[in-house]
Amino acid sequence: ASGWSASSGVISNSQNLKPARSGGWKAWLDGYGQAHTDTLYQQVTPPADACSATLKFWLRIDTVDTGATPNDTLTFTVRNTAGTILGTPLPVYSNRDRTGGLYVERNVDLSAYIGQTIRLQFTGVENASRATSFLIDDAELSAIVP
Repeated sequence: ASGWSASSGVISNSQNLKPARSGGWKAWLDGYGQAHTDTLYQQVTPPADACSATLKFWLRIDTVDTGATPNDTLTFTVRNTAGTILGTPLPVYSNRDRTGGLYVERNVDLSAYIGQTIRLQFTGVENASRATSFLIDDAELSAIVP
């Protein structure tokens, strides 16, 4: 939970229904079954002397929307401190990417942002149809410094 900012109720230590992957805290975006948007973000600065930087996080996607259409989405973006999106679009996950109740490791290369203060932001957008929950846990920024 430390260092992250989020929409109301997203950062949770509740173990009911959908537990954290490890520890007691997780981020739970959406899952309401109605039009809703949640955000989760943190500002970081990969060290200027690093030769690479990677964000690793664990993602669980639970949905009752079994259709082929991506009705509910979780977008990851890198933004500057003013909130402007930097670079090219990064991963977008949807109800089609359900993980069967398991957390799956995801990695995003952030080497292009070494030495910059950036905001890592997850945005969950759910339509007015069936519920999709996006759960994020154990996020970690690692940098390799020679």
